[in-house]
Amino acid sequence: MDKTFFDQYGEFLGGKLKPKRSVRVVFDCSNGYAGEVLKKALKGRKDVQAYYLNDVPNGDFPGHGPNPILPEALNALGREVLLRKADLGVTLDGDADRVIFIDDKGREIDPDMVVKLYIERKKPEKVALDIRMGRLVTGRTIKTTRTRVGNYYVKKAMIEKDISFGAERSGHYFFKLGKAYIDMAIMMTFVFINFVSEKNEISSWIDDNQTTFRLKEKNYSVKNSRRLLLKIRKAYAKQEPKWSELDGLTAEFKRFWFNIRPSSTGEELIRINMEADTEEILKKESGMLESLIRNE
Repeated sequence: MDKTFFDQYGEFLGGKLKPKRSVRVVFDCSNGYAGEVLKKALKGRKDVQAYYLNDVPNGDFPGHGPNPILPEALNALGREVLLRKADLGVTLDGDADRVIFIDDKGREIDPDMVVKLYIERKKPEKVALDIRMGRLVTGRTIKTTRTRVGNYYVKKAMIEKDISFGAERSGHYFFKLGKAYIDMAIMMTFVFINFVSEKNEISSWIDDNQTTFRLKEKNYSVKNSRRLLLKIRKAYAKQEPKWSELDGLTAEFKRFWFNIRPSSTGEELIRINMEADTEEILKKESGMLESLIRNE
């Protein structure tokens, strides 16, 4: 790849990094080109002490594969964060358009929490968020456009409504740059490092702000997803939730909500997301929903 590109892109990204204090960060580059860009952007800086995992580009992905949300990727990064006594862990996917963060206690930071902090600090006028984003961010007064899952839909909403920031729970974060709308994981990484540097421990802020409980997205094999969605709607009708069919079926109740949507890849799968005010409610309601699915 052209060296000039790396120099220019690294310099551009480096300009976004303005930590308030020196921070230690472990970067897992998933054997993509993120490591090359990061090293250019961080060259000569003393305010970020960087440690690298899987930073040599290799299309066979010998470290753990290009997907940053798999347990083998996050567990290894979490251990390294604890070993290095780092302030933050960062794992980027193979083409560096997705990023997942690990806090100083080695725990995955929920993307909703990342967006919540971004909104609080940057105060954008409008945001575009996929349908899976929860009440940590959607319950705020900021003008929010909900979209179907998929970066195409987030970008489309940003373009149509002139929105400067968008996000998906998969780790895509979108920015408006001039007339372009781009998912830029490394830029989000540097912005988030700035946020982390303002706090003694990002884990303490997370614990103080964790007011809801999430069911991590789960997949189920089904024979007829359309029939299943009709069955679920009928089962919950008496509770009179607020329904949405923007992407699959979303039901909003006072103390919990769920989204169930068919796979967009043509597989006979449905995907479930759920959030509740308490762990007890989450356990009860997710069990009920899963029972409906298994008995289909």
